[in-house]
Formats: sequence, structure tokens, C-alpha cells
Amino acid sequence: MKNLKVVELTKMEMEIVDAIEMSDHSTDGHGLGGYIYKDEFPMKKYRGVISSLIKKGVIESENYEVNGEDYTWCCITSKHQEENDDNEDTGYDLINIALKINN
Repeated sequence: MKNLKVVELTKMEMEIVDAIEMSDHSTDGHGLGGYIYKDEFPMKKYRGVISSLIKKGVIESENYEVNGEDYTWCCITSKHQEENDDNEDTGYDLINIALKINN
């Protein structure tokens, strides 16, 4: 898996990836995943960012409605994360992605 081409991400794409990586759900031992909340990320702007990450193969996403509230669940795909027991925060590292310079 380490020999895959590195995907360059924009600053806004990296914000979403960072939010997923730092999610409370990413510490449960099942990989990097979490909810993207509309109060943290204005969805008119970030819906396109999430779509771009899906198209690039960095994340998978599903939308849910619970009690009239919309939730977006995102997880990092297996080709962009790997287990690392030395990572005390989540047990996983991001791989094959980089922040695009001049975005």
C-alpha cells in the first residue's frame, strides 16, 4: 500500500481530512472516521470539498437524517490510512496524501 501515488489535497480538503482524523470515532479502533457537522463546516461550501475527496478516492461518505437533523459520516479509505500501534491518538496514520502547495 505504501507505493501508491500521493494525492495532493487543497487546504479545505485537508480541513475535512483533519476533522475525520481527530474525530472521537477515530479512536475506537476501527479506522479513521467521523461525522462532519454543518455547524463546523458550512455545507454549501464544503459539500463540493467532500465530493472532491470522494472523487480522489480519499474518503467515503454517507448522509443520515436523525430527528430532522442532517449528518454526514465520512471515513478515510483503506489506501489512505494504515494501522500504527505507535500512534497513541488513533492507532492509525494517514498515508499517500499531501497538502497541495499554492492552493
